[in-house]
Amino acid sequence: MPYPIAKLAYGLRCRLHDLATPLERYHLQTAAGNPSICPPIQTVQIISDEITFRNEDGNTVLKGRAILSDPVPLNEDSLVCGTTLAFCNTNSQNLTSPILYNLLIRPPKKLTFHCCDFSNNFLKTLKLFNPYITSMNIGGCLSGFAFADLMTTFPMLERLQIMIRPNVPKTWATDLLPFGSQLNLLGFLSCRDVLINTTCDDIIAFLQVQKWYFQLKIDSVSAPKEYFKKLNRELQHRLPHTRYSNGYIRSFMDRVSELSL
Repeated sequence: MPYPIAKLAYGLRCRLHDLATPLERYHLQTAAGNPSICPPIQTVQIISDEITFRNEDGNTVLKGRAILSDPVPLNEDSLVCGTTLAFCNTNSQNLTSPILYNLLIRPPKKLTFHCCDFSNNFLKTLKLFNPYITSMNIGGCLSGFAFADLMTTFPMLERLQIMIRPNVPKTWATDLLPFGSQLNLLGFLSCRDVLINTTCDDIIAFLQVQKWYFQLKIDSVSAPKEYFKKLNRELQHRLPHTRYSNGYIRSFMDRVSELSL
């Protein structure tokens, strides 16, 4: 049963301000349309650049996009607002840092990761922070990564780009089959040998369960040169909407399930 918080005594509403995190205060005051719901008003520090949540020598800090930038100054009442959020060298334990309660990301739907622990525990802890992620960029080395864990934990994920990954699961095409039509875009950029165990039939089976406007982008380091060229020729022969340009296989699928394969 909803409780009319605005009717609480002023002293109790001030106490609510003390008990809430900066982000909770902001959302309460925004929803009520009046800071008197839990006074005083929650101030917001605007950061125009990307905010990076970074683990440095065991300490979690907030920085701008540049690695050498100074940490964002924080106190217990700070609320930092930015447009994008990146995680660097973080694991599930780092994600429990109270610093995350000082973040307001608009819109909170795209996240970038560099050299993070992508275990299932990391993903589940991340979901507590933001379950509505629709876009991810993943870069650097990773450990414990599984497509099934990622797609199950974030069912709203639509765009996934993976960059410079030496250990992307080579079974990606079959791993992602149960999640057909969830993604709008899948990209592998500088992911060495990610196609090494993937056949033309595997890719076609994967594309057949996707949306008609789905995009698959894979560059030429994804397999040895001759294998990449062979795979590209087979795809162009069997899928007329496949294009090869600038060292990339770019598949723009149109009614692929209706094609005669």
